Amino acid sequence: VIDLGDDRKACMRDTLDAGAGFDSYNWSNGDTTQTIIITESEVYSVKVKHDGCESEDIITTDITPEFNVDLGEDQTICEGDSVTLDAGLGDFFEWSNKITTQTNTIKATDVYTVKVTKGHCEETDEFTLTVTTLPVVDLGTDAEACGKYTFDAGNGYDTYAWSNGDTIQSTTVTTDGAYT
Repeated sequence: VIDLGDDRKACMRDTLDAGAGFDSYNWSNGDTTQTIIITESEVYSVKVKHDGCESEDIITTDITPEFNVDLGEDQTICEGDSVTLDAGLGDFFEWSNKITTQTNTIKATDVYTVKVTKGHCEETDEFTLTVTTLPVVDLGTDAEACGKYTFDAGNGYDTYAWSNGDTIQSTTVTTDGAYT
């Protein structure tokens, strides 16, 4: 005897299982396998045969509309900055860092996951945040010079932006002032 259970609410991609041990399966959607994937709200039926005997059962499913959780592309930020992740619409939110709201402001290197529950369905996503340490530049003590003076920020940085507009590792100045 086949028993698909009580009518039920279902999530997109849930399965219905007619059970093992039958010689053949014939679902109302044309499938001939033991299990089928639910794709819409409807009445499903299955006829099974075993040793020449046939049994049938019917179940009504009510699909919760599909939803998607997308935290976006992984990011790298500078130390002191933060990123606010938004898990989208849902009824309940469970973040890997114990936050239970739709949004989560993060500022530490880690892999963050969220499980969103909407109705009786769940979706998950993960996001990797990498925090880069701020570079330390030491131009030395204040200096006095006659004529011109060259400041060197050191090598190994991606970009340079001096207060006088130069964008190279070293800048030479000829006037008094504060330079950064």
